[in-house]
Parts: sequence; C-alpha cells; structure tokens
Amino acid sequence: TRVSERVYLFGGHAFWDRNDVWYFEIGNLGWNEIRLGRGQLKPPVRTEHSMVEMQGSLIVFGGRQGLSCLNDVWEFKTELDLWEQHAANGNTDGPLARYAHSAVSIAGEMFVFGGQDANEQKRNDLWKWDFSGWSELSLSSRPSPRAGHRVARIGFSMFLFGGRDSSDSLLNDLWEYSTFDVRWMRKEPATLPPPRYRHVMLGLGP
Repeated sequence: TRVSERVYLFGGHAFWDRNDVWYFEIGNLGWNEIRLGRGQLKPPVRTEHSMVEMQGSLIVFGGRQGLSCLNDVWEFKTELDLWEQHAANGNTDGPLARYAHSAVSIAGEMFVFGGQDANEQKRNDLWKWDFSGWSELSLSSRPSPRAGHRVARIGFSMFLFGGRDSSDSLLNDLWEYSTFDVRWMRKEPATLPPPRYRHVMLGLGP
C-alpha cells in the first residue's frame, strides 16, 4: 500500500507469522522498520489479511493467525506511527472471520468481498466499512463464493477476477461492482486469461 511516496508492508509469514510494519521510502530508496514502544498497541500477527489506504491511514482487516481466522479492523495512522483498533476480533457487527478475501478502497470506504471462513467455507458476501462501522451489501446477482481472488479499483468501480471456488476449482470470470449503481455486472470479453488464484492485479486509471 502506497501512502505519501512510501510503500508500506505489514505482517505475513517469514518462518513465523509476523506483525511488523515496514515502509520503503521512494526518495532515498531504502526500507525502514517502524519500531513501536514496549507495550504499545498493535494488531496480532497474521497472514492472508487485507490492507487498504483510507484518508492517509492504513486499514487492516481479517486474515489468519495460525489456524484461527480473524475479523478485527485496525487503523495504522501513518503520520503518528500509531495503531488504533476499530473492531475487536470475534465481533458480530461485521463480516465473519476470514482470510484470502479481497479488499479495496473507493471514495473513503473499504469494500471486502469473499474469502474463506473458519469452517473452510468459501464466501461471496460483500461488505462496506467506513470509520462509522460496517454495513452488508446484500445483492441478488453476485460472483460465486471464492477465495484467493483479486480485485482492483478503476474510478468508482471494483473489478474482480479469478480465485478458487467451493469445489476447489480455479476460476477465470471477471466482474465489476459499481458503487454508483450498487450492483455487480459480469463482464464477458471474447478472450479471458486461464483460470488461476493467488495472482496479483492492479488497476491503472483515475
């Protein structure tokens, strides 16, 4: 996630699950670790979580801690190098705990779709989060349950591609979620990439 000419990195797995924060300074071409004081609040270690930028802060949601799934929400305030928790793990006000989901920030809101829950079930629910809390977007037409897919923002839309479905088959369908129209639309181009999951995808444009 890029904020103010920095690229931020949080968590992941390197011999063990981690919760460290690093940034790459584009101006001086160097990595720096943000070391928090002893006892300072910070998220638990995790992998397969999501992180988006909102109003200059980094918003972290969900993921997996060992064999446990998470559904907590954390904000890292980049100007202060401080963490603030907005939703505790196990809360019932938002999405079920999950990992391998997707998240994107559009116009000051975070949209979270799909992933795999604590019962190893793939999901296809869509949730919206802002600083006032969660709301679910219950839509009749939507992509099938999946995990390991990817999303990218173009303008005020979120584009979704691929993933692994409930039968563990790989997918190569392409969908657009319009925040203006509040609906999913399946795109059917003449040519599609081969099915896949755990890929990367990035939108270029306004």
